[in-house]
Amino acid sequence: YDSQGNFKQTHCMLRDITDARKVEMQERELDDKIQHAQKLESLGVLAGGIAHDFNNLLQVMTGSLTMAAREIPKDAPVNRRIDAAMRAVERGASLSSQLLAFSRRQPLQPRSIDLCDLLTDIDDIIRSALGEGMEVELDAVEALWPAYVDAASTQNAVLNLLINARDAMEGRGKLKIAIANRHFGPEDLLGEPDMVTGDYVEVKVIDNGPGIPAETLPKVFDPFFTTKPVGKGTGLGLSTVYGFARQSGGRVTINSRPGVGTSVVLLLPRAQSAAEPVRWHDPSDIAGGTETVLLVEDDAEVRDATAALLSDLGYQVRTAEDPTAALKTARQDPEFDLLVSDVVMPGELSSRDMAETLQAERPDLPILFISGYSRDSIVRDGKVDAGVQFLAKPFTKDALAIKVRDALSSVQATAPEQAEDISDRPCHVLLCEDDALIRLDLADILDGLGTEVTETASGQETLDKLQTGHYDALLIDVGLPDMSGEEVATRVRQQHPNMPIIFATGQANVPAAETLGHCAVVQKPFGDRDLARALARLGILSHADAASGF
Repeated sequence: YDSQGNFKQTHCMLRDITDARKVEMQERELDDKIQHAQKLESLGVLAGGIAHDFNNLLQVMTGSLTMAAREIPKDAPVNRRIDAAMRAVERGASLSSQLLAFSRRQPLQPRSIDLCDLLTDIDDIIRSALGEGMEVELDAVEALWPAYVDAASTQNAVLNLLINARDAMEGRGKLKIAIANRHFGPEDLLGEPDMVTGDYVEVKVIDNGPGIPAETLPKVFDPFFTTKPVGKGTGLGLSTVYGFARQSGGRVTINSRPGVGTSVVLLLPRAQSAAEPVRWHDPSDIAGGTETVLLVEDDAEVRDATAALLSDLGYQVRTAEDPTAALKTARQDPEFDLLVSDVVMPGELSSRDMAETLQAERPDLPILFISGYSRDSIVRDGKVDAGVQFLAKPFTKDALAIKVRDALSSVQATAPEQAEDISDRPCHVLLCEDDALIRLDLADILDGLGTEVTETASGQETLDKLQTGHYDALLIDVGLPDMSGEEVATRVRQQHPNMPIIFATGQANVPAAETLGHCAVVQKPFGDRDLARALARLGILSHADAASGF
């Protein structure tokens, strides 16, 4: 203003806040994802905490009902009640499985699988589940990559997506399943901290239904959220798919336009090895045997029910109530053919240590672990350790029969490979760890196990060593100064397809260990026995050497 009070000029300061607003929005989105992850983690802890006892109860009911049905004439009226009770148990088992799946605690046994073949195998099941009013098209690209996934869980996930789409279209409409190869770079994975760059197999389920309202879309993966009437759905279908995808090292996204339709994209990690044929057991092929089984189970009712199922299959059964008693029984009378053991049991001696002690004494002893819990000494991050025979509770008589036969037959199949792996020559391990003190400690552990050790401190040094020398295995830290341990391992596997790789990490998940195959993970802080077990699982050491090394 001038001296007379008239407006003369104004001074303005402008600042472009576009970048600041972008950062603010990204931080808000990240905070929402963290809160969502924390909610799932809390629910997962609750689900995992009750799973052991709940599944044990279901196992007692399954075994008891199965044996009761055997003792009653097939035309007796009470059989209808037994059938109804068994269906209720199956629904309880399904609910338990769904709870563990969305919380990423479902035990998975991933391997290299052709997803087109996998879904073609269940074409009849898909069409039966969807009904005559639905048209379904399956389209896969040529030269489709194999995916590293659990076969049954993948089928269930796709079925969940298809059934969800059918319900949205009220049983009439068109569905397309499109399977393709996808490569993801850093720009594709923004806001996805659990995923890594690399190759994935994409399964897209597309419908021409009514679509999903914009206000509902952010909630569709939340557990127990459903728009269906009461009694028509649990609200766990899509959240189960979400949990399965993340646990498998992938992700699931959804896009929808009201009045146009919905597409759900399931991304699953690419396998580095050729696809393996999926073996489904025909019910007529399920058989028992006459071998002797040592059953170790601390819950008396579960022990009795499982022993009854094994006896009904023709096996001779001896029982023990804990790992210490099992060792005593095995040493008093070592004439048994298979060890079947629960995983979570009280006492100073763990089931894993008991099993490894027996395998050190009898390298050809097959072992089948059974468990109703998904985070224990053989199931890490929901994935069953490589080479471990595992059966999740609650299980049926048929499922038990199949797993027992698989375990017994696996000894003959793997014995020649084990004999080849363990030679007179000391095993030579290439150790990559950038922290000098940790590297020194790991070298001492490996030396104590009778291996030769060559040390490196970076990813590039490791790759250089592999160009000039011969090594039997690679033990590598995930967090290296020049490149990630996962990137190094991927490049190593391209040049050395059969080399065993052990990742040492403080992370909860190492996706490359799953996609590369023939890998093990030891989580920091780990001890001598943890590393020895990992070496034994990959065939670098015999179980006897691993048990006696310390």
